[in-house]
Amino acid sequence: MSELRPRSDRSVVKTSGIARHGRLRKAGPWGAILAFIGATLAVVLVSGAALAGIVVNQLNNNLKPGVELIQPTDAPPPSVGAYPVASTCSSSAATSARTTAAAPVAARPTSTM
Repeated sequence: MSELRPRSDRSVVKTSGIARHGRLRKAGPWGAILAFIGATLAVVLVSGAALAGIVVNQLNNNLKPGVELIQPTDAPPPSVGAYPVASTCSSSAATSARTTAAAPVAARPTSTM
């Protein structure tokens, strides 16, 4: 077999050129981790921006025009006691129910046996 000569010049070592195919350095795990974090961050930011846009659009469509006061006054608002108490029913049962509910309840004496 030694009498066979090589068919090409591949066996001859040449000087290294610009392209060095197959001689890549071993990649560490940090590149893959950073790529995964970057892709995840991009997805979260894009989906968050889309969701915020939808929410702003829905809120903008749901807004109604404000209330206009006919005669605005500078007077302070009335207090709660300024309004009369309106009764919806005029029966004496409702009146007695209100008076008994407001009355204090006496404690029953307990019997000991």
